[in-house]
Amino acid sequence: MRNVKLKPREAKEGRDVKVSDSKERILEVATKQFAERGFEGVVIRDIAKAADVTLPTIYHFFGDKRKLYERTCTEIFDEKNALLKNALVSSDDPMTRLWNFTSKLLSILIEDTEFARLLQRELVEQDYLLIDSTVQASLQPHFRMLSEAVGDLTRKADAFDRSIAIYSLSFGLASLRPVWQRLNGKGRPKLKTPAETTATVLKLVFPDIDWDAVAK
Repeated sequence: MRNVKLKPREAKEGRDVKVSDSKERILEVATKQFAERGFEGVVIRDIAKAADVTLPTIYHFFGDKRKLYERTCTEIFDEKNALLKNALVSSDDPMTRLWNFTSKLLSILIEDTEFARLLQRELVEQDYLLIDSTVQASLQPHFRMLSEAVGDLTRKADAFDRSIAIYSLSFGLASLRPVWQRLNGKGRPKLKTPAETTATVLKLVFPDIDWDAVAK
């Protein structure tokens, strides 16, 4: 069988695809391991083995473990930030925007366990340098948009506090759902789904709005 010699451009494109695939595998494995073990508990050699790459490949693409960790956090936080920003421009109605945002936030926190664990570890380990960069790059843009939507429903002076309340209740209830379900009184929602949890959060922050009607 005659060997087919690739043109330089085709050969370069093939190498670019392999590089991209390798980077994606490394980041995927790193996200999982950092979420499960934390920064101190992860060994770069374990990431290389699980991603089926050599140790020098990781150092070539990402540098040391700290830089790989920062890149991992940046990638996943940027991805979630884009989803939350999209939710905040999904409607002209501020109540619908708040519902869509809170629902998306809770879906992420409840269903994406790797992201939730990584976020919790960041807060518990108090990595302030990374927290500062994450807040400025990922949280601040959609928080400003959230405050604007909240400000359409309440006094501007209350917008910041109510926006923080939406975040705080969402993070708290997403983490404590098993406890809530056991302490919960008769007739209260069990918070088994993001939609139930969304309704509970928004009813606590804006008790005068009929959120059940908004959800329909």
